[in-house]
Amino acid sequence: MSASVRLASPADAGTLVALIERCFGSNYHYRDALDPKWVAALLTRRDQWWVLATVGADALASCRVVTSTRRADGACLFTTMAVCPEHGSRGLGTAVFDFADSLAKQRFRVGLAEARRSMRPAQMLLERRGFVPVGSDLDFDPRTRAGEHSSYMKLYAAASAPERMPARVLPSLEGLACHALGQLSPSSANTLALDGGAAWPRADEGALRVEDGRSWPALAAIEATWSPSMLVDHACEPWTTRHPPRAMVLAKGGVARAVLRYRVLGEGDKAELTQLRGVDRCSMATLLRRAVIAQPWSYLRANLTASDPGLQALLIELGFVAAAYHPALARAARGGFVDVVRLVRTTRPIEFQLGACTEAGRSCVDALTGRRTNKPWTSSALRSSA
Repeated sequence: MSASVRLASPADAGTLVALIERCFGSNYHYRDALDPKWVAALLTRRDQWWVLATVGADALASCRVVTSTRRADGACLFTTMAVCPEHGSRGLGTAVFDFADSLAKQRFRVGLAEARRSMRPAQMLLERRGFVPVGSDLDFDPRTRAGEHSSYMKLYAAASAPERMPARVLPSLEGLACHALGQLSPSSANTLALDGGAAWPRADEGALRVEDGRSWPALAAIEATWSPSMLVDHACEPWTTRHPPRAMVLAKGGVARAVLRYRVLGEGDKAELTQLRGVDRCSMATLLRRAVIAQPWSYLRANLTASDPGLQALLIELGFVAAAYHPALARAARGGFVDVVRLVRTTRPIEFQLGACTEAGRSCVDALTGRRTNKPWTSSALRSSA
């Protein structure tokens, strides 16, 4: 009997959970995916959809598409790509992915995806469909080695020069940025400028306090008077809805000086920094330093526009390393699109398990680690198995 490829409905929740358990096991680190009620609720939302390949009442393959939290960016993430083990090599994974890709092409400007480097068929499928590796997903799943996944990106609409804003990055990020631009937007490569980055100032911290944002009910109104955030909340996170966004406030004399918003990931000691605003750079730098150093995070990530090398340098000073470079990913406040740099800070050593990695994937790792450009990673704690 041939498989039918279609969009899933809430009635398919139980079938989807059964497929996920068969493919990833009952200890799947996104525990919400194993809750039929939670999955059914997701299938009623308009910011995502799930494609299924079914035979009768059984789901044999799936692919999920999640919209970016910044919908103006026009970005989506392909995730939960699964094929029932006993039905592999039958084209089911390709069928559900192509169905999802055709829908995404009609609705989105950018597609994002991830693939484990040991899974060569998944990498090859993405690359045949126009996706290119632009970095590494330094995965926070404790069961996998950080660095095992390649981050892929596809531009459904060309990033033309008038739409894409020129980028300024640190010299240590040049190799990764040039690799991504060369693959996705070759005509834009000459708009990349290297900059040592003016250092963000340090504040006199004696009278400054860091407070929980929940004690500031008018926080959004205060932030609206400040300049736009240079951190970008463009995340397409499949399973973080149960964790409400949180905020830290730097205050002096009962007056807010800076706000850092973040989203908790996984089990609670991991987070994504999503917005940083303040009255001046001095206050923002003080809050960022305190938040990163004082909290016992095992994993932190931040997406920032490729327009302020000083902020890039500050995060690297705090132990962050480059993970990915996404050309023309985020919509700028004043129009056009800006490149986005993903930086990650982790307590775990990063090992690149190349395994069955494609040539394009190896080239990306070379750019990421600086092996071909003789620009090593900034953290001596990192090591590569390649």
